[in-house]
Amino acid sequence: MPLLGAMSILAASLPALAHAELVPVVQHGKWGYVNGTGQFVVEPMFTHAEPFSEGLALVQVGDKYGYIDSTGRVVVEPKFDSAATMWNGLARVNIGGKKDAFGLVTGGRWGYIDPSGDYAIEPRFSDAGSFCNGLAPVKSTDLWGYIDQEGNFAIEPRYDGAADFCAEVAQVKVGSQWGYIDRQGTYAVEPQFDRVFPFQNGIARVVRDRKWGYIDHTGRTVSEPQFDQADPRFTEQLARVAVGNKWGYIDVTGKLLVEPQFEQASQFASGLAAVKVGRVWGYIDRTGQVVVQPRFERAEIFHEGFAPVKSGGRWGYINKAGKQVIAARFTKALNFHGGRARVKTGGKKTRHGLVLGGKWGFIDPTGKAIVGMQFDNYEAQDFSEGLAAVKVADRWGYIDAQGNYVIRPKYSHAASFVQGQAQVWLGKQVGYIDKTGKVVVKLQPGTSPLTPLNVVSIQELSD
Repeated sequence: MPLLGAMSILAASLPALAHAELVPVVQHGKWGYVNGTGQFVVEPMFTHAEPFSEGLALVQVGDKYGYIDSTGRVVVEPKFDSAATMWNGLARVNIGGKKDAFGLVTGGRWGYIDPSGDYAIEPRFSDAGSFCNGLAPVKSTDLWGYIDQEGNFAIEPRYDGAADFCAEVAQVKVGSQWGYIDRQGTYAVEPQFDRVFPFQNGIARVVRDRKWGYIDHTGRTVSEPQFDQADPRFTEQLARVAVGNKWGYIDVTGKLLVEPQFEQASQFASGLAAVKVGRVWGYIDRTGQVVVQPRFERAEIFHEGFAPVKSGGRWGYINKAGKQVIAARFTKALNFHGGRARVKTGGKKTRHGLVLGGKWGFIDPTGKAIVGMQFDNYEAQDFSEGLAAVKVADRWGYIDAQGNYVIRPKYSHAASFVQGQAQVWLGKQVGYIDKTGKVVVKLQPGTSPLTPLNVVSIQELSD
């Protein structure tokens, strides 16, 4: 079973740090656990380690998996060929399986253990999912059904595919068709689609005959499968849909509010969407009414009242009335965050449409430079919680909204602040600091960021 890397686990555990829970870290190739002060509570000794869940942590020793408690005591001996974290009092385990080239376990038998390591449900299934809302999908012989936490079939095996029951309905496959069932095994939506997706805010995307549509959680058709493309989710109660190569919008009732007519279209943000008409971009409102006439070479979504737009080969900003409030003078301009926006001057466009070189800085909503153009690509991040990470002379630090250094550059890499803490690297050591620069999780040997793309989006490089 693939396990998360050290940095992924640390980042995911930020909220936990405030509660002094243990966090898995790797040191010299071995995994252990540190507390909120960065002190090792469980010394590095494991091949891999997962975060704690319900008082136990899944650990790997060689090729086997077991569980430890918060003191490092082995509660369940590493004897399983695959295993999952403890959830709702049960953990999914495999005996006899083998890993393929992709690290996935095939073969063997799956069962479930309780926190003491005893089998709550003996390994007898050829495949199994996790429990969610008291039910788990399991494969018995060639068909899938659902068991309860006693191991009894709540829904008999009769499906060719089945997903977890983490909502009121679950996706199931009969033959080549997918539908949804409720917790009693009654069809909420009869199998009739080539593909189905989980519900989000009561609406799910479905595919039939290569056409996309939407249904609600009762199975009622929100929009018949008729589109060639469709958004995975609704944003501001609207979703983009395409007929051929033209884009329009539907609302959550399935009503086509804006006929497909645009070459390209963005999601709605702040009540407006950027759309491309012919070769130029403008903005429409929720009714499809043009509120900013198409005249731009490129246009991005609105955020904090402004949108970056390109005209005459340069980027500037407009307000929601379409007025140019910051002149088009930048090679690239990104959205405002915390009242500051990153902008770039200089650089050269490649044949792939990327702009390399040039220098980045920060401006305020009047267009005034708060921090001059001095950063290369990958050397500045957006403001988050009032601070932005920037790189100077090969070291990272943090500036405030006035451009003053709050934390002097001294780190080999630095991430944005989340809930008052930021992950920082010093060589091959990693830890966390607060907004004053105080170390809250001591620097320990760990994994460095893989590439500069950890801190840059493709939007920064696009023309």
